[in-house]
Order: sequence, then structure tokens, then C-alpha cells
Amino acid sequence: MKTIFYVSLKNEPIYNKYTYLNRIVDKIKIKKNKDIYIKELDICINRVQIPANVNKNAYSDNISKALKRYCNKDVYLSLNGNRMYDLRFMTKFQKDIISYSIVQSIRIILTNMNKSIKSANILIDVDDKQFIRSLLEELAKECRNVVLLTKDLNKIDKIREHIMSNYGLAIEVVYKEEAIKDIDFIITSKDNEYSCPNVWYINNCFISKQKGIHVNNILYKVPWNISLKNMPPQLIGALVKKERNKTISEILNSNEITLESIRNNNIEIDLVR
Repeated sequence: MKTIFYVSLKNEPIYNKYTYLNRIVDKIKIKKNKDIYIKELDICINRVQIPANVNKNAYSDNISKALKRYCNKDVYLSLNGNRMYDLRFMTKFQKDIISYSIVQSIRIILTNMNKSIKSANILIDVDDKQFIRSLLEELAKECRNVVLLTKDLNKIDKIREHIMSNYGLAIEVVYKEEAIKDIDFIITSKDNEYSCPNVWYINNCFISKQKGIHVNNILYKVPWNISLKNMPPQLIGALVKKERNKTISEILNSNEITLESIRNNNIEIDLVR
């Protein structure tokens, strides 16, 4: 039997504190929930909730305490809290499913705006090389116009060559957002505001004050008879197997897993699909 150690935030208002008193309170608030067994996959999900404290130091401490208190050896880890921290513990397959989810949610949003993702201008402002590659591979299947915002050409030259040789998509590079007109959507890992109103924030702890469509979360509906009906991409990536010669779309379809909601934190973005 495969075991997944799944850590998520408690359903409470998010806060950002790292004081002596908060460290004591946070430790008390770490709780283990009832395990979930998925008979069809022979997988057990060990669930632990930690305080909704997104302070980087506090979050790291709370994860460490949860692992030390409840986690056994030989388990697969899935974190669902501070995504910029969580990315360091994700497998490539988990990142690939997040990238797929980002691209598909953008496609749905643009369709609702009477636009096509195929002809849209998508700007990427992301630092993680593996994540950039994963995003570009998914975008290359859907888009013709993708732009990277970076000043480090050496970092992305090989990635651009890979995308061009495998997908036939030439990636444009710019140093600043203003260099490109008519951007339809931005995917970013930065805590930045942009002139484009439509932004997918990989950092789910950053709250933009600008008006527009801001996305930072996706949930999937699963077919199994369990209490946890909706799951984030990184948990899906820990549950299902990566299959050779199958796309992520085909893997999800074969497991009857469907995109359920596109969100900004806990607020669902109202869309017609």
C-alpha cells in the first residue's frame, strides 16, 4: 500500500506572524485528521492540518513539526499551503500537473472572454527553471505566442532550444512587461502588480490590490467514494501514476478526474465552461 502524507492549512483566516507566543499557539493547533483510504488505488492519505500562518519561518517550522510528530518513513509528501515553499518538495510530475492546470484554467478563462488561447499573448515571469520548462511544454501545445520576462538569457537558452526543437514554438524574450503590447494573460511567481489585469499568481500567499482576474488555485473533482471530493493538483500528482506515452490530459481522463473549480484563494471564479 502506498501512503501519502498530505499537509494542508486549517480553514481559518490567513495570518502572517512569527512571535514567541505564535510559535507556541501554532504548535498546539497542528492536528491530524482521519486517514483516507482509496480502495481503487490502494493508497492511504495521512492528513494533517497546520495553522494558516503563511509567514515563511512559521510555515517552515509548522511543516517540520507536523512531519516530526506524524510522518513515518517511506511516504510520499504532498504540501498544500505556501506554494512557493511547497514547490521545493514537489516531484517533476507534480509540477507538470500544476503547469497543465494553469494552462487549462487560462484557456477556460480566455474562452469566457471570447478569446482563443491559441492566438493569445501569454507572458511568463517565473524564476524556477524546471517550472519554466514545464509551463512552456504545456503552453506549446495550446499557444502560438509565448513571451518570457527575464534578464538572464543564459538560464533559459537551453529551454528555448528544447521547446523549439520538440514543439516548433519560438519563445520571445523581453526585459520588461512594457516591451510587449496586448498581453492577454500573465503567469508569475513574483509578488508583483502588472498592467495586464489577468494574472495567474503561483505564489498563492500574495494578494493583488489591482482589479482584474487573479487566479492562484485549482481544484479537481475525483471519482472515488471518499470524504475528500476536491483535490489540488499537487495531491493529484502524488496519487496517480505517470504513464509513458500518455499526456496529463489522458492520465486524468483515464482516472475520471475533472477540473472542478478555478479560484482566487477560497473564492471560486464564476465561469461558464
